[in-house]
Amino acid sequence: EAELIRLLDPMLVSLQKIHDLGIVHRDILPDNIIIDEQGTPILLFDENSLNAGTNHDMVFYRPSFHPLEQLMGKSEPRSDIYALGSTYYMLLTGKEPQKSVERISGDEVKPLKDLGFTPEVSNAVMKAMELRAKDRWNSVEEFRRALNAAPEQPSEDEKKENGNTSPIDIRLLLIYIVSIYICFRLDWSEFTVLHLMGLLSVAIFTFLHAVFIYLWFKNKKH
Repeated sequence: EAELIRLLDPMLVSLQKIHDLGIVHRDILPDNIIIDEQGTPILLFDENSLNAGTNHDMVFYRPSFHPLEQLMGKSEPRSDIYALGSTYYMLLTGKEPQKSVERISGDEVKPLKDLGFTPEVSNAVMKAMELRAKDRWNSVEEFRRALNAAPEQPSEDEKKENGNTSPIDIRLLLIYIVSIYICFRLDWSEFTVLHLMGLLSVAIFTFLHAVFIYLWFKNKKH
């Protein structure tokens, strides 16, 4: 979910600017979002959707993604917010949400938190999908801030990297063990250069292990 939020964030910024101009998109849904070669999301825009009124609202109405007021020809910026919520819901779950007209008699849209998503993302999306416009976010920027309030989640590469991180490198540990073993196997009745090298090896690797453990715990705190 964190990757989706980061990916579509520029699109939300652009849509807020469109709303600031007094324009309602009316046709937000997954099929109208494309990603360009630079990885930037682009929300396709049909110039016919600029024409307000019942006929145009109904032309662009999609039951699973658009609110009831659009069906009645009364689109407003919060209608786009409902469409955003429905779009995020599908992109996160892989399933189209229940049609808005059906939700009146029986709302079967499961909160995202019940499907394994963070409470913050669930709150942001479910509030955007409220049936009554006055219960939704008042602006795209509010919706964006709610999404970004979700705790940062590590990417798959970061998870793998963290999973492979150990306070003591296994190779150094083996050398350390071998050094101690050699020291115990030596004849200590007569001190030689070999004895000195063994003691120095143990001392050096003991110091390195202490440093590695210190750095590991320091990085964990950050």
